[in-house]
Amino acid sequence: ALWAAKRKAGGKLPEPARGSGAGIHMPPPSYWPFLAAWGILIFFVGFLVGVKLPIILAGAALLLVSVFNWAFEPVE
Repeated sequence: ALWAAKRKAGGKLPEPARGSGAGIHMPPPSYWPFLAAWGILIFFVGFLVGVKLPIILAGAALLLVSVFNWAFEPVE
């Protein structure tokens, strides 16, 4: 709101420099973050439903495998 009020009053505000974005590095698309999120979900649902050890272990295993593979994913 303060920014809009100053702009409306005619005040000079600093503008960020525009760039081409040519030097920005973006990682390649990956499905490992999606699987890590599912692992977290399954892990905590196992605790919320009750002590269902196979569900908790399956969620933890999915989480660990996906985070490990996500961390060591080859960069192009």
